Amino acid sequence: MIDVILTPTEIRTLPDRDLSGSVCVIFDVLRATSSMVTALANGASRIVPADSVEHARTLAAGLPGSLLAGEKNRVRIPGFDLANSPPAFTAPAVAGRTIVMATTNGTRAIHAAKKAKAVYVASFLNVSATARAVAALLPGCGHGLKIVCAGTVADFSWEDCLAAGCLVELVQKRLPGVELSDAAMAAFSAYHLNRRGLTRSLKAGANGRALMKLGLERDISWCGRMDCFGLTGRLRCRQGVAAIVRE
Repeated sequence: MIDVILTPTEIRTLPDRDLSGSVCVIFDVLRATSSMVTALANGASRIVPADSVEHARTLAAGLPGSLLAGEKNRVRIPGFDLANSPPAFTAPAVAGRTIVMATTNGTRAIHAAKKAKAVYVASFLNVSATARAVAALLPGCGHGLKIVCAGTVADFSWEDCLAAGCLVELVQKRLPGVELSDAAMAAFSAYHLNRRGLTRSLKAGANGRALMKLGLERDISWCGRMDCFGLTGRLRCRQGVAAIVRE
């Protein structure tokens, strides 16, 4: 079964669910997971997700040499090295570095799903690579795939729904017999109706419009590029630290 978690309200229920037999994929297309994928592609060693600004500062204090990245209300947090703009995660800035990241929705969604059998972060930038990895794991997962749309503050997010629908399509092609929940069918349909002119579709949503007003059109264009990177980002716990690493 492929299911899609469409709202932050649903995400808050994940820690109380039995996810031990599930694969979870987190989408926060504009912009957290797009930034994470870009950072990994440019050589970041790992990304440590924090569930609050204070948590990020505490984690960074215990990880000498790490970079602090993140946003609150779409702008860089004072004192942080980076905001949440994917083009800023260049190789000179992040190669070989640990990045501690806190964002309004994306990193919190990762924490909510962390008890799953496997947790991936994804964006349009690496959606096909993620589909391949997920399809290989699903036959051994009794509870199937949960695609988590991080949302925008407390609201449904249009761009995350489109990405979820894209992943549904790609996984279903590899596993033709897989069942879809109603939410997965809705996301699949939304993507099919808006797949052409993807960047235009991202700009049309509430989050896209807000970023446009902030002069961040370049970020939206970056996040709308399909399959730029053939990598996956997976949550792993190493030496007591849970972090997104390249696989």
